[in-house]
This record gives sequence, C-alpha cells and structure tokens, in this order.
Amino acid sequence: MAVEKERKFLITCWPGNAIPNEFLSKQCVGIMHHIKQGYLMLQDGKQLRVRITDYTHATWAYKVGTEVDDERYEFEYEIPLQDAMQMMDTADLKIEKYRTKTQFKGLQIDIDFYQNSLVIAEIEMPFSGFVLRDDYIPDYIGVDVTGDKSYSNIELARKFSK
Repeated sequence: MAVEKERKFLITCWPGNAIPNEFLSKQCVGIMHHIKQGYLMLQDGKQLRVRITDYTHATWAYKVGTEVDDERYEFEYEIPLQDAMQMMDTADLKIEKYRTKTQFKGLQIDIDFYQNSLVIAEIEMPFSGFVLRDDYIPDYIGVDVTGDKSYSNIELARKFSK
C-alpha cells in the first residue's frame, strides 16, 4: 500500500525579491508542466481522479485519507491518454495548474501555480517517520496549510469554477 506524506505551504514571497521567472530559472530543476485534473468520484474522504500532464501523459489515482493530516494512501497508475481525455469529459469538477519541481536539502518540492496568483509548495517526506524541521524549509516558503481543506485541489476546483 502506497502512502503519500507531504506538507503543503503557501508561497507569498520569492527568494531575494526575485520575480517568479528569475526564481524559476535559478531554483527549479525542471520545466513547467501543465496539469489538468478531473475528479471522477468524491465520497467519504475518498477520491478518484484523472490527471493529464502536458497533453501527453495520463494517470488516474485513488486516494483515501488516514488518521494523520499529512498522510494518505495513494494508488496511481498510468492510463492511455485517449481514455484519460474521455474520463476528463465526464468529470464535473476540474482544475488546471502549472507545476515545477525543485529540491532543498535533498527534499523534493513541487511548486504549483494556480489562477488568481495562488502559489502552493508541497514538500514530499522521504519516509513515513520523517519530521520536517524548520531548517529543511526554504526561506521562500510561507504559511503551513497542511490539513487546511480550503487549499486542497478539490476545494480550489470548486472555488475557481464559480
């Protein structure tokens, strides 16, 4: 059983007051990816979603929460792009974002850019018992919103679709 353990933070400033493009070109290890997600099932803390990345790659994932706020069970599998596009057409709740990745002290950080200038960083924990100390959080990271459901992709999709 796969366990996803992450902490989620708002990004409210950029390192050295750099504009985002300068930050991305200096800090991020990859390119910006376009991600579109559609939610196929939401029930009792469980979700089934389809994701299309860069219009070339598709996955679907089943996620269910645990008793720990920053952990959940996650099962993710690649699926044919055509199937994902058809599934996406059936989803009532969708969200789009742009993602890039960086690292800090060996930890992977996903930085997601949403509409309305919202930027959220997710720091992946390398193993279940890992404790994220303050010195493992870059200075451009802001308020910890782990466990705040209003910053979940599902709630953001509901908010942005209004």
